[in-house]
Parts: sequence; structure tokens; C-alpha cells
Amino acid sequence: MKTISRTFVIFVLGLPTLAHAAEDDWNMRDTLLTEAAAVPDAGTVRVSAGGGLGQSDDGEDSSVTSLGASLLWSPVTNLALGVSSQWQGGSFTPMASVRWQLLSEAVAPVNLTAFVRFRAVGMESTGSELDAKLAFGRTLGRVGLTGNVLVGKGLGHRGDVDFEASSLASYRLTPSFRAGVEGRVHMELVDEFKTPEDEGRPFGLVVGPTASYVWKGFQLQGLVGWSSPRGSAPTGVVAQALATFDF
Repeated sequence: MKTISRTFVIFVLGLPTLAHAAEDDWNMRDTLLTEAAAVPDAGTVRVSAGGGLGQSDDGEDSSVTSLGASLLWSPVTNLALGVSSQWQGGSFTPMASVRWQLLSEAVAPVNLTAFVRFRAVGMESTGSELDAKLAFGRTLGRVGLTGNVLVGKGLGHRGDVDFEASSLASYRLTPSFRAGVEGRVHMELVDEFKTPEDEGRPFGLVVGPTASYVWKGFQLQGLVGWSSPRGSAPTGVVAQALATFDF
């Protein structure tokens, strides 16, 4: 028993060492639907702004415009703090998050980062929500693979439990340019608070080709694909773009 306890303590204390290793810059950059499995270097301040056009998820046959901005700061190695806000359908949704990198593929099989995020408005556009997420990734030569798994719990009058998964498979064509395919699906594991989204398709899906260009501390990326919102809203084209700059 003492041996098991000692091994567990050594493992936990050793996580920062396993995560502290030289990372490919691409591994530390969030994409349009998937968050990075590695944390930016200590001292990095990252500002992002973007927007897109997609299908409404309120059951109406209409498209909706969204705009967003975020700030990510890495005060120490393996740790990043973030704040963001998204505007969609005439309302803002502020969010705050903490991410901690547990593993680096430089010394472990994969990159692995844990997230905790508070949303002032949850996925169903009502009530606040607390999310827990794991992001994992692996680089195989020029191929990059990243995945996210999220579980969110509604707070206050909405006690639903949400599930979201996203992934990105990309290929590095040049040191500055990547192209690939990205997708995201979300649904409810527990559905007690009924909204228009609960009538129709039980899950929402976004998928499409994506491209990203990085020059020094600047990154520009875009996605044009297909959206199938949760609920009864019609499917249609989705287009998103995001610009990021590091200080």
C-alpha cells in the first residue's frame, strides 16, 4: 500500500516535468472548433478575434452571425488563464477558463491538457454552465491530430448535462501553412430543462475543411463547411474565421 501511495505522489509531482518540454508551435494554438492540447510558453499573452455565419439553432429557418474575442495568458509554465466573450443572436456570453498541461508528447505518448471553464450562458442559451474538458493531441511527422472531450453541467434553474466532442486532422504543407478537416458534435446527456432545441435532431454537428497560416506571432485561419444544428433548424453552410496575435 505504501508503495502504491508513493508511486501516486511521484506521478502527480512529476506531471509538470512531463509537460515541460519543447513544443511545436502548432500544438499550442487553438483552432476554430478544437482547443490546443498544449499550453503556450510562460509569459505568452494571446489575443484572438473572429466571427462566422451559420445556421440558427432556435428552430427557425434563418442564418445567424457570431462574433467573439478572447485573451489567453500563460503566467507560468504549463498553466494558462483565459477570458472571452461571444456575441450571437443579439446577446453576449462572457466566459472564463483555466487550462493546465499535464503531458507533452516530447516526453510522453501525447499532449494532454485539462480545462475548467465557466460560461455565463450555457449551450442552450439559458442559465450558466460549468465545463470540464480534456484536450489531447499527437504529431506524426507532418500530420497533426487533436481531439477534445467536454462535459458541462448547467447551474441554477437548468441542471442539464451537456456533452461535446471535437477533432482536427491537419497536414503541414509548409512551416507556416496547414490544411485539414475539423468537426464538432454536441448533445445532452441529461435533459431536464426543455427548450426549442430539444425538438428535432438530438445532436448538433459542424464539419468542414480548414486552413491555417502562421507568421511569427500572427495566425489566421478559416473554415467553410456544413452545419446541422441540434433541434429542428435546417442544415446549411457555415463559415468561420479567426485571427490571433501573440505578445
